[in-house]
Amino acid sequence: PGDIGYAPTVARHRDRFLLTASGAGLWEAAHPLGPWTEIGGFVSPDGRPLERWLDPMIFPDDDGRLYLY
Repeated sequence: PGDIGYAPTVARHRDRFLLTASGAGLWEAAHPLGPWTEIGGFVSPDGRPLERWLDPMIFPDDDGRLYLY
């Protein structure tokens, strides 16, 4: 991706790597250096789109769920 913002984070989830940064959507790639494809934004547990977040971290849990904190 181009300039996605600051405080990027990358995590391996299943068979791919995921990337996000402050205020950015979610990106995926087969390799941690890319190339990256945007796959969408984030939603809260009640289904509403998240509008703003800073310094995110991605946590892929052992049960297959993915968390943003």
